[in-house]
Amino acid sequence: MPTEKVPEVQLVAPVDPHALTYHMAAWMPEQIAVMKLRACLPDIGGEVVSSAPGQLGIRLSRQVTASRQKSGFFGSFFRSCKPVLETTDMDLTMTHADPSQRNQLSLTVVLHPPEGDKEGGAVEWKRYAEKIIRNLAAYLMAKM
Repeated sequence: MPTEKVPEVQLVAPVDPHALTYHMAAWMPEQIAVMKLRACLPDIGGEVVSSAPGQLGIRLSRQVTASRQKSGFFGSFFRSCKPVLETTDMDLTMTHADPSQRNQLSLTVVLHPPEGDKEGGAVEWKRYAEKIIRNLAAYLMAKM
Protein backbone atom coordinates (compact mmCIF):
# COMPACT_ATOMS: atom_id res chain seq x y z
CA MET A 1 0.00 0.00 0.00
CA PRO A 2 1.66 3.29 -1.07
CA THR A 3 2.08 5.95 1.57
CA GLU A 4 0.59 9.29 0.71
CA LYS A 5 2.64 12.41 1.42
CA VAL A 6 0.85 14.93 3.56
CA PRO A 7 1.17 18.58 2.49
CA GLU A 8 2.75 20.85 5.07
CA VAL A 9 2.47 24.51 5.99
CA GLN A 10 5.56 26.33 7.20
CA LEU A 11 6.21 29.86 8.39
CA VAL A 12 9.17 31.20 6.42
CA ALA A 13 11.28 34.34 6.83
CA PRO A 14 9.36 37.31 5.42
CA VAL A 15 10.75 39.53 2.66
CA ASP A 16 8.75 42.44 4.10
CA PRO A 17 9.64 42.65 7.82
CA HIS A 18 6.09 43.78 8.64
CA ALA A 19 4.39 40.88 6.82
CA LEU A 20 3.79 37.25 7.68
CA THR A 21 4.96 34.82 5.00
CA TYR A 22 3.89 31.18 4.79
CA HIS A 23 4.83 28.36 2.46
CA MET A 24 2.38 25.54 1.66
CA ALA A 25 2.70 22.43 -0.45
CA ALA A 26 -0.39 20.95 -2.07
CA TRP A 27 -0.71 17.79 -4.13
CA MET A 28 -3.33 18.58 -6.75
CA PRO A 29 -3.52 19.95 -10.29
CA GLU A 30 -3.20 23.72 -10.59
CA GLN A 31 -6.71 24.05 -12.06
CA ILE A 32 -8.21 22.31 -9.01
CA ALA A 33 -6.19 24.54 -6.67
CA VAL A 34 -7.49 27.65 -8.46
CA MET A 35 -11.09 26.42 -8.16
CA LYS A 36 -10.59 25.73 -4.45
CA LEU A 37 -9.07 29.18 -3.95
CA ARG A 38 -12.07 30.79 -5.69
CA ALA A 39 -14.38 28.89 -3.35
CA CYS A 40 -12.33 29.95 -0.32
CA LEU A 41 -12.25 33.69 -1.01
CA PRO A 42 -15.86 34.49 -0.02
CA ASP A 43 -15.41 32.51 3.20
CA ILE A 44 -12.35 34.52 4.24
CA GLY A 45 -13.70 37.89 3.07
CA GLY A 46 -11.34 38.19 0.13
CA GLU A 47 -11.47 39.51 -3.39
CA VAL A 48 -8.90 39.28 -6.18
CA VAL A 49 -7.44 42.70 -6.96
CA SER A 50 -4.65 41.62 -9.31
CA SER A 51 -3.87 38.52 -11.30
CA ALA A 52 -0.91 37.24 -13.28
CA PRO A 53 0.11 33.68 -14.20
CA GLY A 54 0.89 31.95 -10.91
CA GLN A 55 0.26 35.10 -8.83
CA LEU A 56 -2.79 36.57 -7.16
CA GLY A 57 -3.18 39.82 -5.27
CA ILE A 58 -6.03 39.47 -2.80
CA ARG A 59 -7.60 42.06 -0.52
CA LEU A 60 -9.12 40.71 2.68
CA SER A 61 -11.71 42.83 4.48
CA ARG A 62 -13.16 42.46 7.95
CA GLN A 63 -15.07 44.55 10.45
CA VAL A 64 -13.16 45.43 13.61
CA THR A 65 -14.28 47.57 16.51
CA ALA A 66 -12.17 50.65 17.07
CA SER A 67 -12.39 51.85 20.63
CA ARG A 68 -11.86 55.59 21.01
CA GLN A 69 -11.61 57.30 24.34
CA LYS A 70 -13.59 60.51 24.57
CA SER A 71 -11.73 63.62 25.65
CA GLY A 72 -12.33 65.65 28.76
CA PHE A 73 -12.62 64.86 32.44
CA PHE A 74 -15.22 62.10 31.98
CA GLY A 75 -13.48 60.71 28.89
CA SER A 76 -11.97 57.84 30.84
CA PHE A 77 -15.48 56.67 31.75
CA PHE A 78 -16.95 56.76 28.26
CA ARG A 79 -15.56 54.99 25.25
CA SER A 80 -16.91 55.08 21.73
CA CYS A 81 -16.87 51.73 19.92
CA LYS A 82 -17.27 52.23 16.21
CA PRO A 83 -17.04 49.42 13.62
CA VAL A 84 -14.24 50.02 11.14
CA LEU A 85 -13.47 48.15 7.91
CA GLU A 86 -9.92 46.82 8.08
CA THR A 87 -8.16 45.55 4.96
CA THR A 88 -5.25 43.16 4.74
CA ASP A 89 -3.41 42.59 1.48
CA MET A 90 -2.42 39.04 0.62
CA ASP A 91 0.01 38.01 -2.13
CA LEU A 92 -0.33 34.40 -3.24
CA THR A 93 2.26 32.81 -5.54
CA MET A 94 1.70 29.33 -6.96
CA THR A 95 4.52 27.40 -8.66
CA HIS A 96 5.30 23.79 -9.48
CA ALA A 97 7.76 22.49 -6.92
CA ASP A 98 9.04 19.94 -9.44
CA PRO A 99 8.29 20.45 -13.17
CA SER A 100 8.08 16.68 -13.66
CA GLN A 101 5.39 16.48 -10.93
CA ARG A 102 2.53 18.56 -12.33
CA ASN A 103 0.32 17.77 -9.32
CA GLN A 104 2.80 19.07 -6.74
CA LEU A 105 2.25 22.77 -6.08
CA SER A 106 4.26 25.13 -3.96
CA LEU A 107 2.33 28.12 -2.62
CA THR A 108 3.75 31.18 -0.91
CA VAL A 109 1.29 33.38 0.96
CA VAL A 110 2.32 36.82 2.22
CA LEU A 111 -0.08 38.69 4.51
CA HIS A 112 0.61 42.41 4.91
CA PRO A 113 -0.66 44.17 8.04
CA PRO A 114 -3.35 46.82 7.57
CA GLU A 115 -2.39 50.43 6.93
CA GLY A 116 -1.68 52.14 10.23
CA ASP A 117 -0.32 48.92 11.74
CA LYS A 118 3.02 48.83 9.96
CA GLU A 119 4.69 47.16 12.94
CA GLY A 120 2.47 44.12 12.43
CA GLY A 121 2.64 43.63 16.18
CA ALA A 122 -1.07 43.52 16.89
CA VAL A 123 -1.78 40.19 18.54
CA GLU A 124 -5.35 40.21 17.22
CA TRP A 125 -4.17 40.74 13.62
CA LYS A 126 -1.66 37.89 13.91
CA ARG A 127 -4.45 35.60 15.16
CA TYR A 128 -6.57 36.73 12.22
CA ALA A 129 -3.70 36.00 9.79
CA GLU A 130 -3.23 32.53 11.28
CA LYS A 131 -6.96 31.87 10.89
CA ILE A 132 -6.74 32.86 7.21
CA ILE A 133 -3.79 30.48 6.71
CA ARG A 134 -5.66 27.64 8.46
CA ASN A 135 -8.67 28.21 6.17
CA LEU A 136 -6.48 28.23 3.06
CA ALA A 137 -4.72 25.07 4.20
CA ALA A 138 -8.06 23.38 4.82
CA TYR A 139 -9.34 24.26 1.35
CA LEU A 140 -6.10 23.08 -0.25
CA MET A 141 -5.90 19.98 1.97
CA ALA A 142 -2.58 21.07 3.44
CA LYS A 143 -1.49 19.92 6.87
CA MET A 144 -0.88 22.52 9.56
